[in-house]
Amino acid sequence: MDKKLEQKKLEKLQKQIADSGHGKPVTRRELLGQGLISGSAFVIAPSLLGSIYSQTSMAQDALAKSCPADDGGNASLGAIVVELAGGANLAGGNVFVGGRGGQSDILPAGSYTSLGGAPGPAVKKYGLLWNPASRFMVGLDTAITDPAVREKVKGILYCSTSENDTNNNSYIPTHQLVHAGAMGEVAKLVGTAGGLNGARSNKTTPFIEPGLTAVAISRSTDAISLVAKSDLAQTLGDESINKIIKATSLMGSDALCNISRRSLSEQMAAVCGCRYDKSFSLATKFGVDSIDPVKDAGITAVYGAQANGSEATISKLVVSGLAGVGVIVKGGYDYHGNARTVTDTRDQDAGLTVGRIIAYAARQNRPVTVIVVTDGGVSSNAAGMWSSDSSQRSAALQFSFHPNGTQVQASKDPQIGAYKADGTADKTVNAIGDNTTNLALAFTANYLALKGDEKRLATLFGANPISQKLEEYLVFSKSM
Repeated sequence: MDKKLEQKKLEKLQKQIADSGHGKPVTRRELLGQGLISGSAFVIAPSLLGSIYSQTSMAQDALAKSCPADDGGNASLGAIVVELAGGANLAGGNVFVGGRGGQSDILPAGSYTSLGGAPGPAVKKYGLLWNPASRFMVGLDTAITDPAVREKVKGILYCSTSENDTNNNSYIPTHQLVHAGAMGEVAKLVGTAGGLNGARSNKTTPFIEPGLTAVAISRSTDAISLVAKSDLAQTLGDESINKIIKATSLMGSDALCNISRRSLSEQMAAVCGCRYDKSFSLATKFGVDSIDPVKDAGITAVYGAQANGSEATISKLVVSGLAGVGVIVKGGYDYHGNARTVTDTRDQDAGLTVGRIIAYAARQNRPVTVIVVTDGGVSSNAAGMWSSDSSQRSAALQFSFHPNGTQVQASKDPQIGAYKADGTADKTVNAIGDNTTNLALAFTANYLALKGDEKRLATLFGANPISQKLEEYLVFSKSM
């Protein structure tokens, strides 16, 4: 095509766009809205020409052929981190904890007093041994009512200290999980807290995925806004739409994708830029109804009246593969000085949060892994009342659900690390005992193990204490 004629067509099209009332994007908000930049590692569908191009296969074909494909990463295994802010009791009062021999290595009499009281005979569920009085377990059971689904869930107890009442713990593995393949088709990372890692604890691990921050999610409409088709087609009308379609469809594919290099307006860059192309394909692939949690029968069945809340929305995004990693921050878990009736209710609510994620995944026939962390821990007195914060009595959990069942390492105890006779975590037994950075790596190692990729840990994150003695930290095995 003659270059002068081509340039005239482009200038004419640019004028038509300007005449439509959509000015040149200047602010970050406008750039995000027109699909020109990614926002917090997610792509907002274009508000400029996405709905127009849905009417012409010619323009779509030109874009598909001339712009490199982006497979969105491995969205087959999503991960959700549940952060219990304040220092909850996980080991002892909920999940049974033992010595260096594992969960069944019973600690001496009196060791459990500071952990919420001596447990009765352990209950085995979800691949773990539980205190029969555990309200966390009750929450799981309330959400996961199908015995067959319960059998497909396996858990890990990590015995590790963490700092009390602080956002300075480096146990949030969100960046590592994204780098390990949890990418999502629309967003890499979403969370109730937004920010760098989506969590309350904003101290990152040494590994940072370049440019990655979390999309803040507080309600169902936040999910819809991730991929929202524009109403420009209705604004312009059929005549203007046809002019734009004709002008762009006459361009060769090379010319179409070279527009952004010619100092034309950002409006035209949005027409052919590959970021735009991805935004457009997402907009046409995911309609509003398919994204809205409130219109998802599985979500409404599991979450009921809370279907439009942040937890349901994050569950929807991650389990369905729209987001790679999600973070749910739950406040009120600073237990000391609170009555057991209050803290039992919070334990049960935490179990419900995890259980609902798994119950929804089961309904969708999708795998998911859920990590539970808390900043510090708590100590109880002889009367069973929570008396003081205790960083030495912290712990973390990781659950996995797969529709075909979660596989675990043969003859491997689900407890990583140990507690001592005084009811505190054993800091010297392994690399996670007193190091939350290594704890985050252990989460990631077990995530990778579910995909059969655990040996890639050192390749992905360099030499580290977990990869050097990998077998000590693995409970899960290939389930995908």
